[in-house]
Amino acid sequence: MRKILKTLASVAAFAIGASAAQAKETFICDMTPYTTIGWISPKVAVIMGDGREGAHVYDGIIHEVYGEPIAASVSQRNARIFELTWTVNNVPLSNGVHTIDGHFRALFNVKKKKLHMSVLYNGMDVAQPRGIGECSLSEG
Repeated sequence: MRKILKTLASVAAFAIGASAAQAKETFICDMTPYTTIGWISPKVAVIMGDGREGAHVYDGIIHEVYGEPIAASVSQRNARIFELTWTVNNVPLSNGVHTIDGHFRALFNVKKKKLHMSVLYNGMDVAQPRGIGECSLSEG
């Protein structure tokens, strides 16, 4: 967990250090799951690109699979709400034998700094993991 938090801090420092031409906003979200089956990381970093036209995301699952933030598709719902979608391929299951692909969807309210996230895992017969996060803008 400490390694993930250190990596999140590094991600925030990298994003804040970007030039003005590539201005980024990094939000660190403390997540609370609605379900008890896992799959919602305790912390999620949302890195909004210049003009909020693109984004990257990072959490414990992404850290385990890729080791660095991944791109998310962004669709603006209104002036303050953005829909983010991303897929994490080959997420290892707890049995250590199989992997599964996770399809993530999040609604991010930049004004209220709230992240509503859900995960769909094809082939898993469980309730859809969901959670909500209180986010803060990282100052680096």
